[in-house]
Amino acid sequence: MYEILKYLNLPLEFGCIIIIFTLLGYGFDQLFSTGPLGILGGCIFGFGAGLYHLKRALKDFNSNSQEKNQSKKE
Repeated sequence: MYEILKYLNLPLEFGCIIIIFTLLGYGFDQLFSTGPLGILGGCIFGFGAGLYHLKRALKDFNSNSQEKNQSKKE
């Protein structure tokens, strides 16, 4: 049960990653006066980083569940 609970915060982590990179893009815009390019770039990069984090966490979850299934069969 505990192992499932640690994956329930994945949507929050995904959203926070996007927000952090968007804010970094906003700071880049303010620093270099680039208009909305920094925000858009930060949002897109944050989305990609969030997807990578989500993929890595789900891969870990899948490998853990497969190991449990194999140990139950033995």
